[in-house]
Amino acid sequence: MKRALAILLLLAACAALTGCEESKARRLSTQADALARQSKYDDAIGLLERLEREYPKTDAARGVPDRITLYRGFLEANQKQDRRRAKDDLVAIGRALVHYYEKKGKYPQALDDLASDQTIPQVDPWGRVYVYAPSVDRTTYRLECLGEDGVPGGNGNDIDIRIVNGNMVKDLPWEDR
Repeated sequence: MKRALAILLLLAACAALTGCEESKARRLSTQADALARQSKYDDAIGLLERLEREYPKTDAARGVPDRITLYRGFLEANQKQDRRRAKDDLVAIGRALVHYYEKKGKYPQALDDLASDQTIPQVDPWGRVYVYAPSVDRTTYRLECLGEDGVPGGNGNDIDIRIVNGNMVKDLPWEDR
């Protein structure tokens, strides 16, 4: 009788533990989905990887690799969108500089000097002012975005994009265009 009672208690404890694991796994899954809806894909992927690592045999862990792949795709698309916007902004500024040069015969001292009737972007997708450097005689210029990290060089979101005298001299990789 005592042995049967001990076995029943052991089975109940195992069932409770399994239910507890499933509950924790579902909570992680729900949190990951909520983060993904807020476009916080890095955080969502981290939670799903934790779910996969800590609770691999739960129902909530089924399909996690596919969701991680999906969220990585969304993350990459968002990053490419920022890089593309930076390139589009530089092209728009470059056009405004050409118009200014055609009217005045030289480039402006600063981007703020461009005609007020032209709306040009001032900051990159990461909140930094675009780098504009006219030559001393203002007959040439360099315009660039230093990427998310704000320092020269880099890949991915840290890639630099540069226009010199109206020519794109450092462009996005082909797969980002």
